[in-house]
Amino acid sequence: MNKILKWFVSIPAIIAGTVLVFIMLLTTIDVIFRFFFNAPITGASEITQRFIIFAGFLGMGWCALNNQHIKVGLIIDRLSPGMQKFFDIVNFIIVGIVGGIISKESFKQALLVKKMNVQSQLLGIPNFPFYIVVSISYLILTITIVFLLVYKILNKDILEKKNEC
Repeated sequence: MNKILKWFVSIPAIIAGTVLVFIMLLTTIDVIFRFFFNAPITGASEITQRFIIFAGFLGMGWCALNNQHIKVGLIIDRLSPGMQKFFDIVNFIIVGIVGGIISKESFKQALLVKKMNVQSQLLGIPNFPFYIVVSISYLILTITIVFLLVYKILNKDILEKKNEC
């Protein structure tokens, strides 16, 4: 089950990384064209704005599975292992519920945006697919959190401990 979960969160994270590289290349080429040829790429900022959603959201499940989310352990790290486990379980429950709600609501918003035919101004890129990406990303996060919650309750830690600064 561990391998399936890792695959499940890795594919979207790879897509996010690939899109991030694309955004960096597009921005670099746009700046070069603007500076040297006075010919910026039409709609480069619109494309970047839309695609940053992929880079920002698709990696959330991977971050959760690999224990890479930002944490402030000032108090929690000083508690007993039992209390730390309790707070982890409470955190997983809250994140799972909120993630599920955001997934559902962003999907409903995607349907509304599609119905209203909302598009970007310059290139006419439909906005609804990006709401779908947000919905899918939160669904992936929610499923990952449910697995982490079950593993934590069963005292099986699949989170990799990372050295933190």
